[in-house]
Amino acid sequence: MEPLLLRTRLVRAFQLIIVAVFEQPYALNDRQNALDMARSRYADLYHAVSRSYSNPVCPENMELNKMSTSTPFALTVLLTCALIVSACNSNRQGPDDPGPLPAKPQSGQIVEGSAEALYADAKRSLEKNQYVTAIEKLERLEATYPFGDFTAQAQLDIAYAYFKQTEYDSAAATIDRYLKLYPRHKDADYAYYLLGLVHFSNGKSLLDSVVSRKLHQIDQASLRDSYSNFATMARKFPDSDYADDAKDRMQVIRDAMARHELSTARYYYSRSAMVAVINRVNYMIDQYRDSTYTNDGLALMAQAHGALGNLDLARATLLMLEQSDPDHPDIGKLQKYKS
Repeated sequence: MEPLLLRTRLVRAFQLIIVAVFEQPYALNDRQNALDMARSRYADLYHAVSRSYSNPVCPENMELNKMSTSTPFALTVLLTCALIVSACNSNRQGPDDPGPLPAKPQSGQIVEGSAEALYADAKRSLEKNQYVTAIEKLERLEATYPFGDFTAQAQLDIAYAYFKQTEYDSAAATIDRYLKLYPRHKDADYAYYLLGLVHFSNGKSLLDSVVSRKLHQIDQASLRDSYSNFATMARKFPDSDYADDAKDRMQVIRDAMARHELSTARYYYSRSAMVAVINRVNYMIDQYRDSTYTNDGLALMAQAHGALGNLDLARATLLMLEQSDPDHPDIGKLQKYKS
């Protein structure tokens, strides 16, 4: 087994064990299924590691041994503890968790087997963080009563449960279906906001609670989808409780996408592809003019023009930079283009 693949599978097995053991409260059958899956995967990996130590002369195993002994023990322990703590807190609402929609008020007498009874039962599972069980109950409600307010809210609760399970594709598909069926529903603002969070969170793992994600390095398509969802929500529902946070996230995403373009331009510069640098920076400024990386882009573009011998364009770009940010750290080394 390749060392990188082995390390990836070991991390995944460890995550499953953490979720199974520490995510409380958890439905017994859900927890047992997750634990069984983790044990099964971990058993195969354990035997692979055991074989590697019993045959140290194998080049692949020597690489594995080197990898396993190169990480300081203290760092490993700290990382493990951090993962356990993050798993214990995984059900708490944070800045990227809007929480489920409030339960619909119950009528006086709930008839057993009615849509209201099925919904109340599913909602109890959801409130206990028993997400797999809640999804099963909510889907049963949808199949039994395909129309009505309880069914509409059930779809959003299903999407939220998928979101908490980090099954982002399923969450997005559920919300898309809800918006097609109920485009003017009273909770449509929540749907757009949750959809934005789903795309924003796509690709997250337990390690992200230990080491912050670098948004400019992740899948930019997910960020663009997230930005579009937040923008739609803010435009259609300006008075929504989620509008202000959506606008704040839009700015964060714009900065991340601008930084991605700037990082790409810097790579082109390191490869002496100056025309590509200029095109990339122009695109960044055109698309994300109000980002915090605009001035860095201008400085890089001035250098690219100078490298190509386009001194007039280099001076013009430098003038724009001086007007926008007279204290920019690159202005000093760009002064040579003024002479």
